Amino acid sequence: MKKTAIFLSLIILLGMALPLQSGILWLKYGLFYPNCNSDLWETNFDNLILQKSDFNTSQLFMGYEIPINRHFGISIDLGSIEKTEVDSEYRDYVYEDGTTINQAIGYKIGIFELNAKLYPMKKREMVAPYLQVGVGFYNVEYNQWGEFIDFEYGSVYEGDFQSKTTSFGFNGAVGIIIRPTARFLIGAEGRYQMVKTNLSSEFEGFEPLDMSGASFSFMMGFIF
Repeated sequence: MKKTAIFLSLIILLGMALPLQSGILWLKYGLFYPNCNSDLWETNFDNLILQKSDFNTSQLFMGYEIPINRHFGISIDLGSIEKTEVDSEYRDYVYEDGTTINQAIGYKIGIFELNAKLYPMKKREMVAPYLQVGVGFYNVEYNQWGEFIDFEYGSVYEGDFQSKTTSFGFNGAVGIIIRPTARFLIGAEGRYQMVKTNLSSEFEGFEPLDMSGASFSFMMGFIF
């Protein structure tokens, strides 16, 4: 939570530094649904009592949009997605006394994106749908800790494995904006991010970790 607070403070400072008099400040809050389709995820789902929905979590974005004309804009978006801890246990193995063998998994994604928005209708209308495409850098932290089985020797050991990497990725979104007043906007957005990030040496032998996924957010905008 401390890292998240620091990250969000930096977002606010960046927003304050931008030329707000000519753009829109966006605040977005929603839910993220990760795909979890790479081999590390598959290994975890095979060995542990887990399902993909266990890793659904909230997301928070702040963005600054610069209008180019009534139908087009560009934006800088910063976001944070975090699932602190998902507790689980081995599916088919226990200690001799019947005690479960337990593990936990968590992840965080820090997001910096440059996005382009197309408004088929004029953005100043009361209701305005939009399309978005963009690129970004995704700082992914993946953690897995607890009790691990060494299947070669038939033993259990304590472990704490971490990976912190930054990768390039893409996103696309569709949304709709409602303008109840001249300087205040509300809306909803469906978004999809495409991100695969290399794992650190502690996860040697695994392919890049899939952190792609869909999300849905509600948002507020303030016109300056």
